[in-house]
Amino acid sequence: MAWLQLLSSIGRIRIVEEPQYSFGSADNERKYAREITIGDGDYIGSPYGVLVDDVPAVVLAGGGFMMPIEGRSALVWKERLFIGVGNCVACLSLRALALIRSVQVDFAACFSLHVSPVHDALICHGEVEISRLSAEGDLLWQSSGRDIFTGLFALKPTHIEAHDFNEDVYRLRYEDGSAL
Repeated sequence: MAWLQLLSSIGRIRIVEEPQYSFGSADNERKYAREITIGDGDYIGSPYGVLVDDVPAVVLAGGGFMMPIEGRSALVWKERLFIGVGNCVACLSLRALALIRSVQVDFAACFSLHVSPVHDALICHGEVEISRLSAEGDLLWQSSGRDIFTGLFALKPTHIEAHDFNEDVYRLRYEDGSAL
């Protein structure tokens, strides 16, 4: 089972894949305090569980393709927990782990989340969209390319760089997502 560990002001947060979890069932191996479905709820893959100091807190699923948990699937930023959930990003309050909002950031899947402190920017690398969110989880802009963004992805000092399937390179402004 894949998992990701984050350190935060509330303790050690662990995000885990829950391949056997069934929403609303009393027969789940792990009992979460809260179940959250975001987007259209029609997801492919495993829901994600959030544990704080090994105590199950919340389990999430969303629309689109639930990517395997990896090092950039979630992050803590400005006392919020952001998690790429299917084709959405969930923004949870860090103290209560309550959903503040969720926003669809891609048609299919959110591959990874990145923060540029210099630009005060949360950037979502999706399969077909690059998006910027505010610290409150609001969608500020989205930008797409000619093909899916399966190549290199990096936050540069002056721009965001993404490579698509055909190895076309996109350089986007932090401010508005427009091409350089």
